[in-house]
Amino acid sequence: MQRKDFPKMNFELICEVYSDVGSVRIMSEDMAFLIPNGYGDKVTRVFLDTTMAKRPEDNELKFYDSFEIFKKAWISMSDCDPKLTDSVFVITIPGRYAIYRKDGNVYLSLSEKY
Repeated sequence: MQRKDFPKMNFELICEVYSDVGSVRIMSEDMAFLIPNGYGDKVTRVFLDTTMAKRPEDNELKFYDSFEIFKKAWISMSDCDPKLTDSVFVITIPGRYAIYRKDGNVYLSLSEKY
């Protein structure tokens, strides 16, 4: 049973990136990782929610994984481009983020602030 007092997830479109190998590249100053979009090569829309809301049970988003940010993280313009200078968005809220996918799009949801 879903509790009604949980805030609703409120995803906002933060960027669109080119997915040459079917993913979104997230990187920091000393590492990078790829999040598969679940669709393949295309423009991938990336959404962000910082409400720390619990995902409703009936939500169609598919959980993929999670990651942590301790300072900043950049979303690259292309999943094949390793340069921070070509980033399209900077995530500045330290914390744990859940990764969801749906219809070839990637959704990042802040689940715990540090």
